[in-house]
Amino acid sequence: MQFVSCSLTRNPGEQQRYDIEVYRFCRVLFGVNASPFLLSATIKEHIEKYRDVFPITVDMLDTCLYVDDWVCAFSDVSSALKVSREAKDIMTDANMNLCKWSSNSDKLVQLWKNNDFHIHPIHSEDTCESDKLHKVLGLPWHIQQDYITLDVTQLLDFDEKSSVTKRLVLSTSGKIFDVLGLVTPYTIRLKCLFQELWLRKISWDDELPADLLRRLSNGDLNCSTSPTCVFRETSWTAAWMVQTIFKSTYFPMQAKRHTERQPTFE
Repeated sequence: MQFVSCSLTRNPGEQQRYDIEVYRFCRVLFGVNASPFLLSATIKEHIEKYRDVFPITVDMLDTCLYVDDWVCAFSDVSSALKVSREAKDIMTDANMNLCKWSSNSDKLVQLWKNNDFHIHPIHSEDTCESDKLHKVLGLPWHIQQDYITLDVTQLLDFDEKSSVTKRLVLSTSGKIFDVLGLVTPYTIRLKCLFQELWLRKISWDDELPADLLRRLSNGDLNCSTSPTCVFRETSWTAAWMVQTIFKSTYFPMQAKRHTERQPTFE
């Protein structure tokens, strides 16, 4: 990236003169609109140089790197260690040191320590087992039990509100942070309900009609009484399969079928 710096100098009795200097950034520029693209393009350009040598690692860096977080999974410790070593070497060559390594495998963490990896502080001996909670893409990951959770407390507030309005429905649906779409079978119904409020031309602060209020509390939209939804990876045979662990009857069976469907990979 290049930019031009222009300085205006003018002395009495002299004609106006411009001194133009051209500068070039030699590192990724942060803080501008193009910064995410520049970072992604820089990383992609760098890792492609190693594709012939480390094809699997480069492919995982290309597809599993989210801004500055690298999230991936392996079926055995040896594969995880091999790829992590290669990834560390590749990124170090670009002065992008991968740090704060974290895993649910104690054996892998110990191997990382033996190979001078920068381990996440959560794996220190002073950390209690119950405190081993780490966030992955903004979602709480319970490392010891190896599952992620979604806080759906906001969905339980409808019964406690004295007046449920269109504004409250929109606010509630927007507060559920579900970057992986794990609870989409429920939240999409909430959004469909919000669409119907528009079709009926209900104002923002008008209370919902009785039939729509019933939809918020019956089995079609009810999320039971548990404030946390737990998801665990369960299959390595062909592809990732996410299965919902129901503490009670958390969602209708449609949601369970949705989360158990295996994705297809080329």
